[in-house]
Amino acid sequence: MSRSLMITLLLFLSTSDVSGVADDPVESMAEWSFETSGRVLSHPVHHDGVVYVGTVDGAFHALESRTGRELWRFDAPAGIRGGSLVHEGTVFVVAGDGVHALDALTGEVVWRTGGVDPSSGEPIDPWDYHTSAPVLHGSTLFVGPGSGGAKGIDIATGDVAARIPALDSAPVRGGLLLARHPLYF
Repeated sequence: MSRSLMITLLLFLSTSDVSGVADDPVESMAEWSFETSGRVLSHPVHHDGVVYVGTVDGAFHALESRTGRELWRFDAPAGIRGGSLVHEGTVFVVAGDGVHALDALTGEVVWRTGGVDPSSGEPIDPWDYHTSAPVLHGSTLFVGPGSGGAKGIDIATGDVAARIPALDSAPVRGGLLLARHPLYF
């Protein structure tokens, strides 16, 4: 069953009255929509006129933000349920099989590292669908693997640079927060 992703890219809402309330706010705000092959549980990321978003069936799309036209598509072997990160021409995507570094313009694979497996382990509760989005500190990309704790990956090579265990090996499902040097999860 296909799903639609509706992206709203209006900075303000033009209406005929001064209250700022449109007759049909959803319809008036939708500039375009894009039909995906799977459910979207990841947060879209916007960078340099492109919207990046992944789906639970492993499809990762780069969409022109003004029109919704698909620029490229990457198919990961496992689902994408967390956000992505764009840095210096590379999109870092966390999928169920690992982290994929993709060229932001073409979608070509720069490197891939396995063993992250954000979908592994037992769900915390029935609403346990999302995985953490990656965060960047210097040249290290931090992700929350499903096996617990956080893992730091060198963005140039894809090599694991750090492993940070969590109490009771709890999977990291929420966001990672990097404040100066400490990493919170």
